Amino acid sequence: MRKNIFLMMLLFLLAVSFIALLPKPILAANDFTFSQETYISMTDPATTINISSGSAINSMTVGISTINLTIDSGGSIILTSPSSKLMTTNPNIATVQCGTTNSSITLTSSTVVTVLNDSCSISSGGSGAGSNAIITTPTTTSTPTVIPTTTTGEVTATAAAGGKTTITTIENTTAAVEIPVSAISANTEVKIYPVEKSALAENFLSLSGKEIIGDYVYNFTAAANGSEVANFLKPVTLTFTYNNSQVSDFNESNLKVYYWDSASDKWVVVPSGVNTLENKISVAVDHFTYFAIMGEKTTTCGIANKSLVKASGQSALYWIYGGKRHVFPHSAVYHSWGLPSDFSTVKTVSTYDLNVCSEGDVVSFRDGSMFRGTAKSVYGKDASAVFFVSDNKLRAIKSGEIYQKLFNDQKWTRVTWVPDDLLSKFAYPLGDLIDSSMSRPNGCIVKYADFSAIYLIENGKKRGFKSWDNFLNNGYKKSLIITIPKIENYTDGEMISSLVESINLPK
Repeated sequence: MRKNIFLMMLLFLLAVSFIALLPKPILAANDFTFSQETYISMTDPATTINISSGSAINSMTVGISTINLTIDSGGSIILTSPSSKLMTTNPNIATVQCGTTNSSITLTSSTVVTVLNDSCSISSGGSGAGSNAIITTPTTTSTPTVIPTTTTGEVTATAAAGGKTTITTIENTTAAVEIPVSAISANTEVKIYPVEKSALAENFLSLSGKEIIGDYVYNFTAAANGSEVANFLKPVTLTFTYNNSQVSDFNESNLKVYYWDSASDKWVVVPSGVNTLENKISVAVDHFTYFAIMGEKTTTCGIANKSLVKASGQSALYWIYGGKRHVFPHSAVYHSWGLPSDFSTVKTVSTYDLNVCSEGDVVSFRDGSMFRGTAKSVYGKDASAVFFVSDNKLRAIKSGEIYQKLFNDQKWTRVTWVPDDLLSKFAYPLGDLIDSSMSRPNGCIVKYADFSAIYLIENGKKRGFKSWDNFLNNGYKKSLIITIPKIENYTDGEMISSLVESINLPK
């Protein structure tokens, strides 16, 4: 009997303990409204879920990792995880909103919410637990800018978006233009016209040894409100392509884009680099005109080295050296080298043969020559500045007084006046200023009074000519000789006893 009583008491205690372990209904009243934010402590995961103030539900039961909610019509609840835990619903009636500092879910009907140990993010993995998660980071909605783009060679570019167009020729080469944003101030009609080079005027084909690659040049035009756009507010990009067959006889790495300058009636190179892997060249320009790819043929120059030549029907004189043609930019340059004044050694060749020889640098004045500009000068000097050419550099003479002490030339007959439009061809590297008359610069021809020996000043030394004939054969004239006082001493250099190319051949 006592055993039965004991067993009954034990069973009663176990039943009470079991009931105590069952999930507790926190709320059983209908239409309960939370008047302030309320916190729920979850066991697995160990975290806190917040109930927003103003939430209205019928009932709620909290388990180890679940929240069982009964919500009648018109009710709602907002659950927030300060640690950004994922929350799913069964049935699936809502998605968790993942913010930068927490996660939350809004519910308006009955469901069971499961709190997961995963963090709330798009990349959350594991058994599809994150399938309900979405990111709610604030974003700004804007309409993307659409760049007007065509492949017809015509496009209406806008200030806000710019524009692009490409045209393809029957040679399967292309020309394209890209107008960047804000390069124009109004809607602009941009067009590319391929023009066959056979239709060009003859002056368009005078390229100084260059040849147009392929059969086309391209005329780019731009017009806004019926008027031509003379210049762009920003550089625009032009891209040209070519094919391998067009450049088989050319030095491909030296291809350049040129534009036609109508003011000077000549082609002008645009700084650019060629992409030989993709057969294209891109350049940045600020205005439109005719553009073309040009290059030099790799054909070997057939005119003998160290020849003086001119093309048939032309007056320009050239010095052929190193397989290139070097133009004499002024007759005084030709005469400074002591070349025949009657031009008897100049040969006439065909324009084709001359152009086969690639273009080299212009021939410079011989050392010892002097020149000045007419109304302008180089290197920012005054128009009256006189330059002495020494070691192929320009040495400005500081004053007229120093000039007269050095050269005793009251009428300034030793100085060549170069036309201003040719000055750019004489901008050799700038050397030291000649600010003293105590010694003669390299290139001077001198002799001492009462002595017949003639010397060339070179590297600060005096090199004597073996004979008068030797002096003349090396291209010097009597008028170049400067008589200097005996007190002006120079170390003796090597005697000039034969023709010396370093001093008598153009550079």
